[in-house]
Amino acid sequence: MEAPLWVHLLVIFVILLVGRTILIFCKQNDSDNFANKFAHLGNLIGRPESEIVKAMGTPTRIDRLENRYIYTWIKPAYEIGLFFADGVCQGIAHESRVDLIDSP
Repeated sequence: MEAPLWVHLLVIFVILLVGRTILIFCKQNDSDNFANKFAHLGNLIGRPESEIVKAMGTPTRIDRLENRYIYTWIKPAYEIGLFFADGVCQGIAHESRVDLIDSP
């Protein structure tokens, strides 16, 4: 005897819901790990560009301002941009974090 259509639809819905939850958790975890890597670097001001790029990887985006650059690293739930001039970090241009998972 075949199960009713609603049972099949319910099973599909549950699979999609569980899959989405796992995906969100993985993205949040990846972003948290990335943010923690930046935090473990400590004070970034005065650090050479090459040292930060070596530790964090190639920036997602590089924007040029008049006499300096903003290097931006972007993850699904975290973004940070750093000012660089003459190959040296001048400070944080912007930083944002989004919690994809509701905290209790």
